[in-house]
Amino acid sequence: MTKFKDVHLVLLIHGLWGKPEHLAAAVDELHAAWTDMTTVDIASGGGSSVHSSPDATPRRQRDDLVVLVAEGMTSKLTYDGVDVCASRCAYELDREIARLEADGRHVARFSVMGYSLGGLVARYLVGLLNARTPSFFDAHEPVTFSALASPHLGIPRYNTFISQALSWLGGRLLSRTGEQIYVVDSYSELDERPLLEIMADPKQVFHKALARFRDIHIYANLVNDNTVPFPSAAIQMSDPFVKWKERGLQVKYDHQDIAHQWSFPQPDPLTVAKPKAKQWFNWNIGTLPPTLRFREPYSTIILVLAPILIPVLFLLVIIRFSLDTSRSRLRLQKLTRAQMEANRTAAGTSSPVSPMSPIPSVHGLSIDGLRAAIRKVERNIEQDFMDAVETPLPLDHDEFDDDFEHFEPDVHPLMTDRQARMVHWLNALDPNKHMVWFPDCPNSHAVIVVRDPERMPIHERGRGVLRHWAGEVALAAETAATPF
Repeated sequence: MTKFKDVHLVLLIHGLWGKPEHLAAAVDELHAAWTDMTTVDIASGGGSSVHSSPDATPRRQRDDLVVLVAEGMTSKLTYDGVDVCASRCAYELDREIARLEADGRHVARFSVMGYSLGGLVARYLVGLLNARTPSFFDAHEPVTFSALASPHLGIPRYNTFISQALSWLGGRLLSRTGEQIYVVDSYSELDERPLLEIMADPKQVFHKALARFRDIHIYANLVNDNTVPFPSAAIQMSDPFVKWKERGLQVKYDHQDIAHQWSFPQPDPLTVAKPKAKQWFNWNIGTLPPTLRFREPYSTIILVLAPILIPVLFLLVIIRFSLDTSRSRLRLQKLTRAQMEANRTAAGTSSPVSPMSPIPSVHGLSIDGLRAAIRKVERNIEQDFMDAVETPLPLDHDEFDDDFEHFEPDVHPLMTDRQARMVHWLNALDPNKHMVWFPDCPNSHAVIVVRDPERMPIHERGRGVLRHWAGEVALAAETAATPF
């Protein structure tokens, strides 16, 4: 009898409006860490650095690496909802495992990394896999779950005009995904909470699935992430890095741009400005996106033309997003009709729709199909919902509060009770949090994953972070594959 070669399958999932090419650097660094890691130095902050040494003795046993980059939720397909995107990834995963097994290889272990929205998709995906009977993880050991700059709490609103305006628009112009990441959705009639709160609930299969992983790694930008603010990426209730330049933030970081210590200088009491008199109109405007900041004289020209350009551009953006949202709604309606027809066909033939995967096609499961798949493992979802409503709000201690003197900025996130519960529940998983420091990047969100280095060479600054992540995954994989 032929013995199957063990494989460690790593799934990578990109973000909103993304494409597989955005994760090309992550694929390269993971392969490099897998093949070249002969010595691993454990950094003081919990990270690992990967080095090559021709004289080093080969380390312990390691599975073959197979990297799968999700391709079924590219570009505007990411509008269709975190759950629908996750079902498409599940189909691709099942298809790849079937291909490997047909080739005489056994997927013994599984890891997943999600970037930005992909982190939320990955969290739903592992819940969907764990909801199977038997659980997907009974046959494929879960090793590492990683999320890079992911909005675990949704996109929090700040008390600025731009932030609140974008929050209002985002929940309406990005189809189901917009509703979910701005935490304004109601997931089902049985559980009317937003999806992100359900996914964080310890009673639900999503939280239980995360708890099965050996390691959970969370990467968050300390500053300059204009897409996913620090509190959501780091799973925290506060943002101590607001106005970090004006306050003189000092950070100690390593060669991979992972921050290990940070502080603000103590203000001189003799030079502290007196508080300004209260104004009748005190509404912060907020910061414009980096793409609208230019050198002189371009900034002056844009400022002069702004009364004409801004309304025109705003109208074009609204029209474009509205059309994309309408197309997304139509796709979801077609998906529902297609699944109903597939179910009728399966019932008539008394055979499964697809022997390879519980997901009927590359288009994923419909919304009702996803709810049914998750509901299979819930003993009493109505009672769980009532318990969650009756649970008093946890007053967690924010781990970053100890790093700074008490500071009350005039700009701050407007966190909700729902987000407070998410913070409490997700931090109970004790994830390894890695804070990333890119002070000279206009938008660090794309840099952290080296998203498009050909068009934007500054994205290469994130290469060290990817090496850190790849080293963590390779080390955990080696540990998992080594019998003791």
